[in-house]
Amino acid sequence: MKVSFSFPYSRCWACSVTTNEGAYVRFMSWKRGGDCIRETAEIWTKNPENLNRALARLEHYPAASSFSIMSRSEKENSAVVRVTIPANRCPLYEILDSFSSRSSAPVEERVDTDGRVHWVIQVANMRKARLAAARIRELTRTNSLRMRALRGRIPSREGVYILKRALEEGYFDVPRRISSRELAAKLDLPFSTLNAKLRRSLRTILYDTIR
Repeated sequence: MKVSFSFPYSRCWACSVTTNEGAYVRFMSWKRGGDCIRETAEIWTKNPENLNRALARLEHYPAASSFSIMSRSEKENSAVVRVTIPANRCPLYEILDSFSSRSSAPVEERVDTDGRVHWVIQVANMRKARLAAARIRELTRTNSLRMRALRGRIPSREGVYILKRALEEGYFDVPRRISSRELAAKLDLPFSTLNAKLRRSLRTILYDTIR
């Protein structure tokens, strides 16, 4: 089963550049070696100055054994980087070793703009998940851990239908071809009901797709 753990973790390099330099980090690949974890990620910022500061911060990141810039786009203020963290400096390595049912497989990882890191890990059962949560609290010294089992949730049948109609009617077009109130009238739903169902269905999809 897959379990999501989320918590603030200032020592994570991605959290550091996100909270200090206003960067957006998207993890592209994740690999666990014999004695380290290698992460490849895209970093995007609003301006070149922030990108330069983010890259400089990573260059001197104390926990990393190596850091390299694989590509950089001045036009888009973005760069693809590879960061290698030794096993003894990465709490995720121990968590995978001790509790994951697939310790060699990549995990899903993302970082929110407020500095919360999210790990999705495969575990055998909820007992293992609770043990992993306790150890994460210990290793990261956090009292703000959130844990939840991911059961492959998808939007309800009605939610999928509403999203499909909204797409077909041009609700997501730029410029929009139909307003929320017009779409609600076409679907014979109260405006507030349509708004809630649309947002709930979108949130379900986005939560599982954005990394």
